[in-house]
Amino acid sequence: FQEEGSKKYYKLIMDKLELLVKELGLKFPMLHENPDFEDILDEFTSMVKEFKSKLVLLFSMSIFGTIGVFRRYIPFPSGMISLCRAIIGTCFLLGFIFLKGNKPDFTAIKKNLKLLIPAGIMLGFNWILLFEAYQYTEVSTATLCYYMEPVFFILAAAIVLKEKLTVKSFLCVITALIGMGLVSGFDLLSL
Repeated sequence: FQEEGSKKYYKLIMDKLELLVKELGLKFPMLHENPDFEDILDEFTSMVKEFKSKLVLLFSMSIFGTIGVFRRYIPFPSGMISLCRAIIGTCFLLGFIFLKGNKPDFTAIKKNLKLLIPAGIMLGFNWILLFEAYQYTEVSTATLCYYMEPVFFILAAAIVLKEKLTVKSFLCVITALIGMGLVSGFDLLSL
């Protein structure tokens, strides 16, 4: 009787686990292939960790996606917002580093200071322009233009650094520019 009850309990657990896995939309092939409960529990634990990481990514992207909307209602200049964003980000990163038990590598910072300072200035300038774009155009258009940055770097590298523009890169640039034109409302048929 006890063995029969254990089988029913095991089947009930497996059915609930399979239902949960289906609701989460995850793939879990071990449910029927391997009856070893420890293997199933290990697989399920790794799936939960993967699901958690996807939730964290979704949360962080949701936060980043609301920057433009919030920017419209913040009455401060874009330079001040960029400075505050940099200070808050620095505090969070340093806090994270110290919580992990690490310390900043000051020798590496000193070694790369000639690159870090211009990169920081360019990043700040980038944020100021992005926040100004949110003020003067639609959030969606400003965000799409912001993500066109790699296209402009490809073109600038070909012009300034004399890098070879491959056919694949050229087709990607043209496709991105056409897509940007379509999204921004440019009428291609009027050409």
